Amino acid sequence: AILLQKNISFPPPIYHTVISICALFIHPETYAIKDGFKKTIPTPKSYQELCLAEAQLLKEFWDFSIKYRDHSRVWYDARQSDLPVIEQRCLRHLLTCPIPEYAQESGYDSYRSKFALDKCFDLCHFIAGNSPSRVGLDIIARSMGLAGKMTGMDGSLVAEKYFQSNMWETIEEYCAVDVLITYGVFLAVQKFRGILDTEQFKECLKNFEKFLLQEGKPASYQALAENSREFFNSVGR
Repeated sequence: AILLQKNISFPPPIYHTVISICALFIHPETYAIKDGFKKTIPTPKSYQELCLAEAQLLKEFWDFSIKYRDHSRVWYDARQSDLPVIEQRCLRHLLTCPIPEYAQESGYDSYRSKFALDKCFDLCHFIAGNSPSRVGLDIIARSMGLAGKMTGMDGSLVAEKYFQSNMWETIEEYCAVDVLITYGVFLAVQKFRGILDTEQFKECLKNFEKFLLQEGKPASYQALAENSREFFNSVGR
């Protein structure tokens, strides 16, 4: 009702509900995929169950985030739009972030600052540079031969088409593929920045493709690999 009164068509983060979280842990030196987090809440029978499941999902995500507390930790986001949702929903559930340097630091060198590239790196902001218009992740990925988002799936459709139809697995796969596409763009950006040399980039692409085609991985991962041949064939460049 409040949103309708204020004529807001897309609700701010605090009004969202986190039902699925997917994340990757990238080795700080080799940039290879070392671990991942992919979890979706079970279909709730009531609003109370939904809130309890969301709170549990957020707790498990933070537990994953400190799993490698002894490694260098940098957050890479396609738009830096998902983290505010997680943060504000944690506020709603009165949860505590277990990473002191993430939640307690402030200023230009904090995790919340877009200028602290050694802590939180916004890929789309970096690619857009000083341009006021930001290019979407899907367009960036396709331009380099990497498959874009899942066919027929879009973030704007999650609530109306998939959430209301209890298509939880589809939402989870959409999130997972989105994270994997972000990883592919991230590798290309790191090569452009000179953080990865040609040989390191080649090795990362080989491992990435192998990860997607590994036995037991979802069909959406295999489809991503098959539709990204141009990207993976760039190994020979």
